[in-house]
Amino acid sequence: SGYVQPSAAAAAARFAGDEEGYTYGRYGNPTVASMEMRLAALEGTEAAMGTASGMSAILMMCMGLLKAGDHVVCSRSMFGSTIKLIGSDLAKFGVESSFVSQTDLKEWQAAVRPNTRLLFAETPTNPLTEVCDIQALADIAHNAEAL
Repeated sequence: SGYVQPSAAAAAARFAGDEEGYTYGRYGNPTVASMEMRLAALEGTEAAMGTASGMSAILMMCMGLLKAGDHVVCSRSMFGSTIKLIGSDLAKFGVESSFVSQTDLKEWQAAVRPNTRLLFAETPTNPLTEVCDIQALADIAHNAEAL
């Protein structure tokens, strides 16, 4: 749904990205903007982004962080659509992946390569509800200069 604009010139400038303002609900709206600002404040960060679904958030993260030649280490007990996205869909763009046990830190460490850019887990997993050691995985990632 579109937003009422103060004038045709303002609408043209907003749709062109030359002027701030809401144009179309899919591109942004005041409710989501308010939630993003409040979430960022709660988390102590400069910004947050709201998405329509968890899968859209995961895709947005991957598209923003990864490029051809990068490698991802991911838990194999993730939601099936996440496994397909990381294991198959991103491969079409040259992103490699390895899947490991959610709870075996030795598998995570062994899967790291020089081109590993991201370690990705959810906790608890869906649908198996396995829990990972977030701090230990963060340490493995940081030691590998990965996210």
